[in-house]
Amino acid sequence: MNKHVLTVLMSSAFLLTACGGDDDSIVFDGGIPKNNIDKPFVTSTEYTQDGMSEIAAESRVMTYKMLGVDGTETQATALVFVPKTAAPAGGWKTIVWAHGTTGVADKCAPSQHGLKGTQYLLQQLLAQGYVIVAPDYEGLGEPGGKESHPFLNVKSEAYSITDAVVATRDYLSRQGKLVSKDWLAIGHSQGGQAVLGAAQYASRAQLNYKGTIAIAPASNLAAILQGGENAVNNQPADIQIPVLAPLDTFTSLIVAGMQGHKISVNYAQVFKLQTAALAPIAEQECSDTVGLVLAKGMQDYASMPEHLNSLEGYGRNQDNFMSIPVIQNFLVKDSQPLSERVSTPLIALACVLGAAFAYPLGNRLLLLHLERSGETLNAAQRVFGMTLASQPLWWLVAAWAWTRSGAPPMDQVWLAAGVALSAGVVASILFFQATGMVRDNPTALGAVEAMQAAELLFAIGIGALLLGEPLPGAVGRWGAALIVVGIIAFAWVVARPQAGSPLREQALRGDKGA
Repeated sequence: MNKHVLTVLMSSAFLLTACGGDDDSIVFDGGIPKNNIDKPFVTSTEYTQDGMSEIAAESRVMTYKMLGVDGTETQATALVFVPKTAAPAGGWKTIVWAHGTTGVADKCAPSQHGLKGTQYLLQQLLAQGYVIVAPDYEGLGEPGGKESHPFLNVKSEAYSITDAVVATRDYLSRQGKLVSKDWLAIGHSQGGQAVLGAAQYASRAQLNYKGTIAIAPASNLAAILQGGENAVNNQPADIQIPVLAPLDTFTSLIVAGMQGHKISVNYAQVFKLQTAALAPIAEQECSDTVGLVLAKGMQDYASMPEHLNSLEGYGRNQDNFMSIPVIQNFLVKDSQPLSERVSTPLIALACVLGAAFAYPLGNRLLLLHLERSGETLNAAQRVFGMTLASQPLWWLVAAWAWTRSGAPPMDQVWLAAGVALSAGVVASILFFQATGMVRDNPTALGAVEAMQAAELLFAIGIGALLLGEPLPGAVGRWGAALIVVGIIAFAWVVARPQAGSPLREQALRGDKGA
Protein backbone atom coordinates (compact mmCIF):
# COMPACT_ATOMS: atom_id res chain seq x y z
CA MET A 1 0.00 0.00 0.00
CA ASN A 2 1.22 3.53 -0.73
CA LYS A 3 3.19 5.14 2.08
CA HIS A 4 0.85 8.14 2.36
CA VAL A 5 -2.15 5.89 2.84
CA LEU A 6 -0.29 3.93 5.51
CA THR A 7 0.52 7.22 7.21
CA VAL A 8 -3.20 8.00 7.41
CA LEU A 9 -3.95 4.55 8.80
CA MET A 10 -1.11 4.45 11.31
CA SER A 11 -1.86 7.94 12.62
CA SER A 12 -5.38 6.71 13.32
CA ALA A 13 -3.95 4.07 15.68
CA PHE A 14 -4.30 1.14 13.32
CA LEU A 15 -2.14 -1.89 13.90
CA LEU A 16 0.16 -3.11 11.16
CA THR A 17 1.26 -6.64 11.96
CA ALA A 18 1.15 -9.81 9.93
CA CYS A 19 0.22 -13.32 10.93
CA GLY A 20 2.07 -15.74 8.69
CA GLY A 21 1.46 -17.01 5.17
CA ASP A 22 2.91 -15.69 1.94
CA ASP A 23 1.25 -12.99 -0.14
CA ASP A 24 -0.75 -15.44 -2.22
CA SER A 25 -2.10 -17.59 0.59
CA ILE A 26 -5.81 -17.80 1.34
CA VAL A 27 -7.84 -18.26 4.47
CA PHE A 28 -8.18 -21.70 5.99
CA ASP A 29 -10.83 -23.41 3.87
CA GLY A 30 -12.93 -25.28 6.44
CA GLY A 31 -15.77 -26.24 4.12
CA ILE A 32 -16.41 -22.66 3.04
CA PRO A 33 -18.60 -22.62 -0.10
CA LYS A 34 -17.03 -21.05 -3.16
CA ASN A 35 -18.80 -18.15 -4.81
CA ASN A 36 -20.00 -19.65 -8.07
CA ILE A 37 -23.08 -17.41 -8.37
CA ASP A 38 -24.03 -16.90 -12.00
CA LYS A 39 -23.93 -13.25 -13.07
CA PRO A 40 -23.35 -11.85 -9.57
CA PHE A 41 -23.76 -8.22 -10.69
CA VAL A 42 -27.44 -7.23 -11.00
CA THR A 43 -27.66 -3.49 -11.60
CA SER A 44 -26.30 -0.11 -10.47
CA THR A 45 -27.40 3.49 -10.01
CA GLU A 46 -25.37 6.64 -9.50
CA TYR A 47 -24.33 7.59 -5.96
CA THR A 48 -24.27 11.39 -5.66
CA GLN A 49 -23.79 11.98 -1.91
CA ASP A 50 -20.66 13.04 0.00
CA GLY A 51 -18.97 14.55 -3.08
CA MET A 52 -17.75 11.10 -4.15
CA SER A 53 -18.95 11.48 -7.74
CA GLU A 54 -16.55 14.42 -8.09
CA ILE A 55 -13.58 12.40 -6.82
CA ALA A 56 -14.25 9.05 -8.51
CA ALA A 57 -14.43 8.13 -12.16
CA GLU A 58 -17.47 6.06 -11.19
CA SER A 59 -19.59 6.44 -8.04
CA ARG A 60 -22.27 3.75 -8.00
CA VAL A 61 -24.75 1.93 -5.80
CA MET A 62 -24.42 -1.67 -6.95
CA THR A 63 -27.04 -4.37 -6.44
CA TYR A 64 -25.48 -7.81 -6.38
CA LYS A 65 -26.21 -11.43 -5.51
CA MET A 66 -24.85 -13.04 -2.36
CA LEU A 67 -25.30 -16.13 -0.21
CA GLY A 68 -27.53 -15.09 2.68
CA VAL A 69 -27.60 -16.09 6.33
CA ASP A 70 -30.43 -18.56 5.65
CA GLY A 71 -28.33 -20.44 3.10
CA THR A 72 -30.16 -19.12 0.04
CA GLU A 73 -29.20 -16.62 -2.63
CA THR A 74 -30.36 -13.07 -1.95
CA GLN A 75 -29.64 -9.57 -3.20
CA ALA A 76 -27.69 -6.86 -1.40
CA THR A 77 -26.27 -3.41 -2.16
CA ALA A 78 -22.80 -1.91 -1.99
CA LEU A 79 -21.15 1.36 -2.91
CA VAL A 80 -18.50 1.05 -5.64
CA PHE A 81 -15.98 3.79 -6.41
CA VAL A 82 -13.52 3.60 -9.31
CA PRO A 83 -10.39 5.80 -9.31
CA LYS A 84 -9.70 8.35 -12.01
CA THR A 85 -6.13 7.13 -12.30
CA ALA A 86 -5.26 4.76 -15.13
CA ALA A 87 -5.25 1.09 -14.19
CA PRO A 88 -1.68 -0.16 -13.57
CA ALA A 89 -0.27 -3.33 -15.08
CA GLY A 90 -2.31 -6.16 -13.66
CA GLY A 91 -5.30 -3.91 -12.95
CA TRP A 92 -6.60 -1.87 -10.05
CA LYS A 93 -6.41 -3.48 -6.63
CA THR A 94 -9.53 -3.46 -4.47
CA ILE A 95 -10.01 -2.21 -0.92
CA VAL A 96 -13.22 -2.99 0.95
CA TRP A 97 -14.53 -0.48 3.48
CA ALA A 98 -16.82 -2.11 6.08
CA HIS A 99 -18.86 0.47 7.96
CA GLY A 100 -19.64 0.62 11.66
CA THR A 101 -23.02 0.27 13.35
CA THR A 102 -25.78 2.33 11.77
CA GLY A 103 -28.84 0.19 12.53
CA VAL A 104 -30.81 -2.55 10.80
CA ALA A 105 -33.48 -0.47 9.03
CA ASP A 106 -32.99 -0.01 5.29
CA LYS A 107 -32.73 3.75 5.59
CA CYS A 108 -29.63 3.32 7.78
CA ALA A 109 -27.59 1.80 4.91
CA PRO A 110 -24.65 4.01 3.86
CA SER A 111 -25.93 3.88 0.26
CA GLN A 112 -29.02 5.72 1.53
CA HIS A 113 -27.84 7.33 4.76
CA GLY A 114 -24.48 8.59 3.45
CA LEU A 115 -20.92 7.84 4.51
CA LYS A 116 -21.03 10.16 7.54
CA GLY A 117 -17.41 11.32 7.55
CA THR A 118 -15.73 8.14 6.36
CA GLN A 119 -15.66 9.49 2.81
CA TYR A 120 -12.41 11.28 3.63
CA LEU A 121 -10.57 8.01 4.12
CA LEU A 122 -12.13 6.59 0.96
CA GLN A 123 -11.09 9.67 -0.99
CA GLN A 124 -7.50 9.18 0.16
CA LEU A 125 -7.58 5.58 -1.02
CA LEU A 126 -9.18 6.52 -4.33
CA ALA A 127 -6.45 9.09 -4.93
CA GLN A 128 -3.90 6.30 -4.54
CA GLY A 129 -5.57 4.30 -7.32
CA TYR A 130 -7.66 1.68 -5.51
CA VAL A 131 -11.14 0.49 -6.38
CA ILE A 132 -13.30 0.93 -3.28
CA VAL A 133 -16.14 -1.44 -2.40
CA ALA A 134 -18.32 -0.48 0.58
CA PRO A 135 -21.03 -3.09 1.27
CA ASP A 136 -24.23 -2.13 3.08
CA TYR A 137 -24.38 -5.75 4.42
CA GLU A 138 -27.10 -8.30 3.89
CA GLY A 139 -30.62 -6.99 4.47
CA LEU A 140 -29.48 -3.39 5.01
CA GLY A 141 -30.80 -1.24 2.17
CA GLU A 142 -31.57 -4.36 0.12
CA PRO A 143 -33.76 -3.78 -2.96
CA GLY A 144 -36.86 -5.70 -1.85
CA GLY A 145 -37.10 -3.96 1.52
CA LYS A 146 -38.42 -7.17 3.08
CA GLU A 147 -35.32 -8.77 4.65
CA SER A 148 -33.85 -7.73 7.97
CA HIS A 149 -30.14 -7.17 8.45
CA PRO A 150 -28.55 -9.97 10.55
CA PHE A 151 -26.79 -7.52 12.83
CA LEU A 152 -23.32 -8.64 13.98
CA ASN A 153 -23.67 -12.05 12.31
CA VAL A 154 -20.08 -12.70 11.25
CA LYS A 155 -20.78 -15.07 8.37
CA SER A 156 -23.46 -12.80 6.91
CA GLU A 157 -21.13 -9.79 7.08
CA ALA A 158 -18.25 -11.79 5.61
CA TYR A 159 -20.30 -13.06 2.68
CA SER A 160 -21.61 -9.54 2.12
CA ILE A 161 -17.98 -8.52 1.65
CA THR A 162 -16.61 -11.44 -0.37
CA ASP A 163 -19.60 -11.54 -2.72
CA ALA A 164 -19.51 -7.76 -3.21
CA VAL A 165 -15.87 -8.01 -4.30
CA VAL A 166 -16.71 -10.77 -6.78
CA ALA A 167 -19.68 -8.78 -8.14
CA THR A 168 -17.58 -5.61 -8.49
CA ARG A 169 -14.99 -7.45 -10.59
CA ASP A 170 -17.85 -8.82 -12.71
CA TYR A 171 -19.34 -5.35 -13.13
CA LEU A 172 -16.07 -3.66 -14.12
CA SER A 173 -14.94 -6.53 -16.32
CA ARG A 174 -18.11 -6.16 -18.35
CA GLN A 175 -16.93 -2.64 -19.15
CA GLY A 176 -13.55 -3.92 -20.25
CA LYS A 177 -11.82 -2.54 -17.15
CA LEU A 178 -8.91 -4.46 -15.67
CA VAL A 179 -9.20 -5.30 -11.96
CA SER A 180 -6.50 -7.17 -10.07
CA LYS A 181 -7.32 -10.26 -8.03
CA ASP A 182 -5.61 -8.58 -5.03
CA TRP A 183 -7.90 -7.21 -2.35
CA LEU A 184 -7.91 -6.34 1.33
CA ALA A 185 -10.52 -5.20 3.84
CA ILE A 186 -10.69 -2.30 6.30
CA GLY A 187 -13.44 -1.87 8.88
CA HIS A 188 -14.39 -0.11 12.09
CA SER A 189 -16.56 -1.32 15.01
CA GLN A 190 -19.19 -3.56 13.39
CA GLY A 191 -17.06 -3.24 10.27
CA GLY A 192 -13.98 -4.32 12.23
CA GLN A 193 -15.83 -7.48 13.17
CA ALA A 194 -16.98 -7.86 9.55
CA VAL A 195 -13.47 -7.70 8.09
CA LEU A 196 -12.21 -10.23 10.62
CA GLY A 197 -15.00 -12.41 9.28
CA ALA A 198 -13.81 -11.63 5.75
CA ALA A 199 -10.36 -12.88 6.75
CA GLN A 200 -11.93 -16.12 7.94
CA TYR A 201 -14.12 -16.62 4.85
CA ALA A 202 -11.98 -14.92 2.17
CA SER A 203 -11.46 -18.17 0.25
CA ARG A 204 -15.10 -17.92 -0.84
CA ALA A 205 -14.14 -15.16 -3.30
CA GLN A 206 -11.47 -17.36 -4.96
CA LEU A 207 -9.23 -14.30 -5.31
CA ASN A 208 -5.96 -13.15 -3.76
CA TYR A 209 -6.80 -11.87 -0.30
CA LYS A 210 -4.00 -9.70 1.11
CA GLY A 211 -5.08 -8.91 4.66
CA THR A 212 -7.31 -7.08 7.12
CA ILE A 213 -7.28 -3.79 9.00
CA ALA A 214 -9.73 -4.17 11.90
CA ILE A 215 -10.36 -1.07 14.00
CA ALA A 216 -12.07 -1.63 17.37
CA PRO A 217 -13.82 -4.78 16.15
CA ALA A 218 -16.95 -5.94 17.97
CA SER A 219 -16.40 -9.23 19.79
CA ASN A 220 -17.13 -10.99 23.09
CA LEU A 221 -20.59 -9.45 23.23
CA ALA A 222 -21.70 -11.46 26.25
CA ALA A 223 -18.82 -10.08 28.31
CA ILE A 224 -19.58 -6.54 27.14
CA LEU A 225 -23.27 -6.82 28.02
CA GLN A 226 -22.63 -8.40 31.40
CA GLY A 227 -19.71 -6.12 32.20
CA GLY A 228 -21.79 -3.02 31.50
CA GLU A 229 -24.56 -4.26 33.75
CA ASN A 230 -22.14 -4.98 36.57
CA ALA A 231 -20.38 -1.63 36.25
CA VAL A 232 -23.50 0.39 37.12
CA ASN A 233 -25.35 -2.09 39.29
CA ASN A 234 -27.14 -0.40 42.23
CA GLN A 235 -26.24 3.07 40.93
CA PRO A 236 -28.74 5.96 40.59
CA ALA A 237 -30.66 6.09 37.32
CA ASP A 238 -28.79 9.13 35.99
CA ILE A 239 -25.57 7.08 36.16
CA GLN A 240 -27.11 3.85 34.88
CA ILE A 241 -28.97 5.20 31.85
CA PRO A 242 -25.90 6.39 29.83
CA VAL A 243 -24.53 2.83 30.13
CA LEU A 244 -27.67 0.71 29.95
CA ALA A 245 -29.33 2.52 27.02
CA PRO A 246 -26.44 1.73 24.60
CA LEU A 247 -26.36 -1.89 25.82
CA ASP A 248 -30.11 -2.23 25.25
CA THR A 249 -29.71 -0.60 21.85
CA PHE A 250 -27.31 -3.32 20.74
CA THR A 251 -29.57 -6.03 22.13
CA SER A 252 -32.55 -4.49 20.31
CA LEU A 253 -30.60 -4.40 17.04
CA ILE A 254 -29.58 -8.04 17.47
CA VAL A 255 -33.19 -9.15 18.01
CA ALA A 256 -34.50 -6.90 15.22
CA GLY A 257 -31.89 -8.34 12.86
CA MET A 258 -33.14 -11.87 13.51
CA GLN A 259 -36.72 -11.12 12.54
CA GLY A 260 -37.89 -12.91 9.40
CA HIS A 261 -34.95 -15.32 9.33
CA LYS A 262 -34.94 -19.06 9.97
CA ILE A 263 -33.36 -18.64 13.40
CA SER A 264 -34.90 -15.89 15.51
CA VAL A 265 -36.48 -14.93 18.83
CA ASN A 266 -39.31 -12.56 19.64
CA TYR A 267 -38.94 -9.40 21.68
CA ALA A 268 -40.91 -10.70 24.67
CA GLN A 269 -38.45 -13.58 25.09
CA VAL A 270 -35.57 -11.14 25.49
CA PHE A 271 -37.13 -8.02 27.06
CA LYS A 272 -39.51 -7.30 29.89
CA LEU A 273 -42.66 -5.27 29.42
CA GLN A 274 -41.45 -1.67 29.06
CA THR A 275 -38.45 -2.39 26.82
CA ALA A 276 -40.31 -5.05 24.79
CA ALA A 277 -42.72 -2.29 23.77
CA LEU A 278 -39.91 0.05 22.69
CA ALA A 279 -37.28 -2.29 21.16
CA PRO A 280 -39.15 -3.02 17.87
CA ILE A 281 -38.42 0.56 16.82
CA ALA A 282 -35.03 -0.83 15.83
CA GLU A 283 -36.73 -2.26 12.73
CA GLN A 284 -37.66 1.24 11.51
CA GLU A 285 -35.08 3.66 12.93
CA CYS A 286 -31.30 3.95 12.97
CA SER A 287 -29.20 3.10 16.00
CA ASP A 288 -28.84 6.64 17.38
CA THR A 289 -32.62 7.13 17.41
CA VAL A 290 -33.14 3.68 18.96
CA GLY A 291 -30.75 4.64 21.76
CA LEU A 292 -32.59 7.90 22.42
CA VAL A 293 -35.97 6.17 22.57
CA LEU A 294 -34.71 3.52 25.01
CA ALA A 295 -33.00 6.14 27.17
CA LYS A 296 -36.14 8.28 27.27
CA GLY A 297 -38.18 5.31 28.46
CA MET A 298 -35.80 4.87 31.40
CA GLN A 299 -35.64 8.61 32.11
CA ASP A 300 -39.42 8.96 32.15
CA TYR A 301 -39.68 6.07 34.60
CA ALA A 302 -36.90 7.30 36.89
CA SER A 303 -38.25 10.87 36.94
CA MET A 304 -41.53 9.82 38.52
CA PRO A 305 -41.68 11.00 42.15
CA GLU A 306 -42.29 7.51 43.47
CA HIS A 307 -39.13 6.14 41.80
CA LEU A 308 -36.67 8.74 43.14
CA ASN A 309 -34.07 8.53 40.36
CA SER A 310 -34.09 4.73 40.40
CA LEU A 311 -34.67 2.10 37.70
CA GLU A 312 -35.69 -0.54 40.23
CA GLY A 313 -38.76 -2.28 38.84
CA TYR A 314 -38.23 -1.00 35.29
CA GLY A 315 -38.64 -3.78 32.74
CA ARG A 316 -35.45 -4.13 30.72
CA ASN A 317 -33.97 -7.55 29.90
CA GLN A 318 -35.38 -10.89 30.90
CA ASP A 319 -33.24 -12.33 33.67
CA ASN A 320 -32.14 -15.36 31.64
CA PHE A 321 -32.17 -13.93 28.13
CA MET A 322 -28.51 -14.79 27.43
CA SER A 323 -29.21 -18.44 28.17
CA ILE A 324 -31.96 -18.68 25.54
CA PRO A 325 -30.47 -21.18 23.03
CA VAL A 326 -30.78 -18.85 20.03
CA ILE A 327 -29.21 -15.92 21.89
CA GLN A 328 -26.53 -18.09 23.48
CA ASN A 329 -25.55 -19.54 20.10
CA PHE A 330 -25.42 -16.03 18.67
CA LEU A 331 -23.23 -14.66 21.46
CA VAL A 332 -20.86 -17.62 21.57
CA LYS A 333 -20.67 -18.56 17.88
CA ASP A 334 -22.48 -16.48 15.26
CA SER A 335 -21.15 -13.09 16.44
CA GLN A 336 -17.65 -14.22 17.36
CA PRO A 337 -15.02 -13.51 14.67
CA LEU A 338 -12.01 -15.71 13.91
CA SER A 339 -13.55 -18.95 15.13
CA GLU A 340 -11.32 -20.69 12.57
CA ARG A 341 -7.58 -20.38 11.99
CA VAL A 342 -6.64 -17.54 9.63
CA SER A 343 -3.43 -17.82 7.61
CA THR A 344 -3.59 -14.66 5.52
CA PRO A 345 -1.75 -11.50 6.54
CA LEU A 346 -3.83 -9.99 9.33
CA ILE A 347 -3.59 -6.26 9.87
CA ALA A 348 -5.46 -5.75 13.12
CA LEU A 349 -5.68 -3.45 16.12
CA ALA A 350 -2.81 -4.75 18.24
CA CYS A 351 0.28 -2.59 17.74
CA VAL A 352 -1.23 0.30 19.68
CA LEU A 353 -2.68 -2.09 22.25
CA GLY A 354 0.75 -3.67 22.64
CA ALA A 355 2.36 -0.29 23.14
CA ALA A 356 -0.42 0.80 25.51
CA PHE A 357 -0.16 -2.28 27.74
CA ALA A 358 3.27 -3.86 27.34
CA TYR A 359 5.27 -0.68 27.98
CA PRO A 360 3.51 0.40 31.22
CA LEU A 361 3.23 -3.23 32.32
CA GLY A 362 6.96 -3.68 31.89
CA ASN A 363 7.57 -0.46 33.79
CA ARG A 364 5.35 -1.54 36.68
CA LEU A 365 6.81 -5.04 36.87
CA LEU A 366 10.30 -3.54 36.95
CA LEU A 367 9.30 -1.23 39.81
CA LEU A 368 7.80 -4.11 41.74
CA HIS A 369 11.01 -6.07 41.33
CA LEU A 370 13.09 -3.12 42.53
CA GLU A 371 10.85 -2.60 45.55
CA ARG A 372 11.00 -6.26 46.54
CA SER A 373 14.76 -6.54 46.02
CA GLY A 374 15.60 -3.22 47.61
CA GLU A 375 17.55 -2.08 44.54
CA THR A 376 17.35 1.43 43.12
CA LEU A 377 17.59 2.65 39.54
CA ASN A 378 17.43 6.20 38.30
CA ALA A 379 15.26 7.28 35.34
CA ALA A 380 18.01 6.76 32.73
CA GLN A 381 18.83 3.29 34.02
CA ARG A 382 15.16 2.30 33.92
CA VAL A 383 14.83 3.39 30.28
CA PHE A 384 18.05 1.57 29.38
CA GLY A 385 16.85 -1.63 31.07
CA MET A 386 13.47 -1.65 29.34
CA THR A 387 15.07 -0.85 25.99
CA LEU A 388 17.67 -3.60 26.36
CA ALA A 389 15.07 -6.19 27.34
CA SER A 390 12.91 -5.38 24.29
CA GLN A 391 15.76 -5.66 21.77
CA PRO A 392 15.38 -9.39 20.89
CA LEU A 393 11.75 -8.91 19.90
CA TRP A 394 12.44 -5.84 17.76
CA TRP A 395 15.37 -7.50 16.00
CA LEU A 396 13.08 -10.40 15.09
CA VAL A 397 10.43 -7.97 13.83
CA ALA A 398 13.05 -6.10 11.78
CA ALA A 399 14.39 -9.31 10.26
CA TRP A 400 10.91 -10.47 9.31
CA ALA A 401 10.05 -7.07 7.78
CA TRP A 402 13.32 -7.12 5.80
CA THR A 403 12.44 -10.47 4.22
CA ARG A 404 8.94 -9.21 3.35
CA SER A 405 9.59 -5.68 2.14
CA GLY A 406 13.35 -5.15 1.97
CA ALA A 407 15.18 -2.23 3.53
CA PRO A 408 13.06 0.79 4.52
CA PRO A 409 13.57 4.07 2.64
CA MET A 410 15.92 6.54 4.29
CA ASP A 411 13.19 9.04 5.16
CA GLN A 412 11.48 6.38 7.25
CA VAL A 413 14.79 5.44 8.87
CA TRP A 414 15.44 9.04 9.88
CA LEU A 415 11.88 9.50 11.12
CA ALA A 416 12.09 6.32 13.22
CA ALA A 417 15.47 7.36 14.61
CA GLY A 418 14.16 10.82 15.49
CA VAL A 419 11.10 9.43 17.25
CA ALA A 420 13.20 6.80 19.08
CA LEU A 421 15.65 9.41 20.33
CA SER A 422 13.15 12.13 21.23
CA ALA A 423 10.21 10.05 22.50
CA GLY A 424 11.89 6.78 23.42
CA VAL A 425 14.97 8.14 25.18
CA VAL A 426 14.77 11.84 26.04
CA ALA A 427 11.03 12.05 26.74
CA SER A 428 10.93 8.77 28.68
CA ILE A 429 13.80 9.77 30.94
CA LEU A 430 12.21 13.16 31.61
CA PHE A 431 8.84 11.49 32.23
CA PHE A 432 10.24 8.99 34.74
CA GLN A 433 12.19 11.73 36.48
CA ALA A 434 9.16 14.02 36.67
CA THR A 435 6.80 11.34 37.98
CA GLY A 436 9.34 10.44 40.63
CA MET A 437 9.55 14.05 41.76
CA VAL A 438 5.77 14.49 42.16
CA ARG A 439 4.67 10.96 43.06
CA ASP A 440 3.05 12.19 46.29
CA ASN A 441 1.14 15.05 44.66
CA PRO A 442 -1.84 13.66 42.68
CA THR A 443 -2.62 16.95 40.92
CA ALA A 444 0.94 17.48 39.74
CA LEU A 445 1.24 13.80 38.83
CA GLY A 446 -1.90 14.06 36.69
CA ALA A 447 -0.42 17.04 34.84
CA VAL A 448 2.82 15.15 34.16
CA GLU A 449 0.94 12.11 32.87
CA ALA A 450 -1.16 14.30 30.58
CA MET A 451 2.04 15.56 28.95
CA GLN A 452 2.53 12.09 27.42
CA ALA A 453 0.06 13.23 24.79
CA ALA A 454 2.63 15.76 23.59
CA GLU A 455 4.84 12.92 22.29
CA LEU A 456 2.34 12.22 19.54
CA LEU A 457 2.18 15.89 18.56
CA PHE A 458 5.96 16.21 18.55
CA ALA A 459 6.33 13.13 16.33
CA ILE A 460 3.84 14.53 13.82
CA GLY A 461 5.49 17.95 13.88
CA ILE A 462 9.05 16.61 13.43
CA GLY A 463 7.96 14.44 10.53
CA ALA A 464 6.22 17.34 8.77
CA LEU A 465 8.76 20.10 9.47
CA LEU A 466 12.06 18.24 9.15
CA LEU A 467 11.38 15.20 7.00
CA GLY A 468 8.72 16.40 4.60
CA GLU A 469 6.11 13.95 5.83
CA PRO A 470 2.49 14.89 4.98
CA LEU A 471 0.28 16.05 7.84
CA PRO A 472 -2.41 13.56 8.81
CA GLY A 473 -5.70 13.76 6.95
CA ALA A 474 -9.11 14.02 8.59
CA VAL A 475 -9.10 10.45 9.84
CA GLY A 476 -5.53 10.79 11.10
CA ARG A 477 -6.34 13.97 13.00
CA TRP A 478 -9.34 12.23 14.54
CA GLY A 479 -7.16 9.35 15.68
CA ALA A 480 -4.52 11.66 17.14
CA ALA A 481 -7.15 13.68 18.98
CA LEU A 482 -8.68 10.51 20.41
CA ILE A 483 -5.31 9.40 21.81
CA VAL A 484 -4.62 12.84 23.32
CA VAL A 485 -8.07 13.08 24.91
CA GLY A 486 -7.75 9.57 26.32
CA ILE A 487 -4.42 10.28 28.01
CA ILE A 488 -5.63 13.59 29.42
CA ALA A 489 -8.82 11.95 30.69
CA PHE A 490 -6.76 9.28 32.47
CA ALA A 491 -4.56 11.93 34.04
CA TRP A 492 -7.63 13.87 35.20
CA VAL A 493 -9.09 10.81 36.89
CA VAL A 494 -5.85 10.12 38.71
CA ALA A 495 -5.48 13.75 39.77
CA ARG A 496 -8.95 14.04 41.30
CA PRO A 497 -8.74 14.12 45.13
CA GLN A 498 -11.92 12.00 45.27
CA ALA A 499 -10.51 9.38 42.92
CA GLY A 500 -10.24 6.93 45.81
CA SER A 501 -8.02 5.87 48.63
CA PRO A 502 -4.29 6.67 48.57
CA LEU A 503 -3.57 3.03 47.77
CA ARG A 504 -5.97 3.11 44.81
CA GLU A 505 -4.45 6.34 43.52
CA GLN A 506 -1.01 4.80 43.88
CA ALA A 507 -2.08 1.75 41.87
CA LEU A 508 -3.14 3.98 38.98
CA ARG A 509 0.15 5.83 38.78
CA GLY A 510 2.74 4.80 36.24
CA ASP A 511 5.59 5.30 38.68
CA LYS A 512 4.37 3.28 41.68
CA GLY A 513 1.46 1.18 40.47
CA ALA A 514 1.35 -2.57 40.46
